[in-house]
Amino acid sequence: MRGYLEGLEDGVFKPEELAAPARRQVQRLERLADDLSLLSRVETGQVLLNFAQADASALLVTVADAFRPRAETKGLELEVRAMPNVSVWADAERTDQVLTNLVANALRFTPSGGRITLAVTALPDGHARFEVSDTGAGIPPDQLGMVFNRFFRGDQARAQQEGGGSGIGLTLAKQFVERQGGEIGVSSRVGQGSSFWFTLPMEPGPR
Repeated sequence: MRGYLEGLEDGVFKPEELAAPARRQVQRLERLADDLSLLSRVETGQVLLNFAQADASALLVTVADAFRPRAETKGLELEVRAMPNVSVWADAERTDQVLTNLVANALRFTPSGGRITLAVTALPDGHARFEVSDTGAGIPPDQLGMVFNRFFRGDQARAQQEGGGSGIGLTLAKQFVERQGGEIGVSSRVGQGSSFWFTLPMEPGPR
């Protein structure tokens, strides 16, 4: 924003030339401020979670349907593979937010012709495992331990080109999963794609 203003003052840009890029920067700052506010409230326990039994397959289908037009526009295959009759004891809205962050990242870093898969399976330990996998570029091994850190963006140039988010979406996802009694992680191989996963309890219990 400072650069745009200085360019305007120096006569490098005309006002009409700055309208669109300045608006994008303002929107990005607004998203950042909103996400930081939410993250702060989550970390300090100010966000209450509304637990109820939720159908795991329905959670995946809802998110997949929301992203399907964008996937088709980019030339990506988006599929859901859900084990039947799996339910979780969770906050459906916050779980939707976790899945939304993971799918948005997969869309951002998967090239045309690729595939994104949303899956859920029941584990023997009483948890359900959700997974969002893609056939994108993958994450270098030295960065895997940092992906859930706030503001971490592995390929910043590409993230900007693809309309990157605030850089704390995965941090929020981690907080929401752990607040619901689950775990979150990622596996990836450069050139072969990434798989983000998280677990949630299938029945009420101590968190």
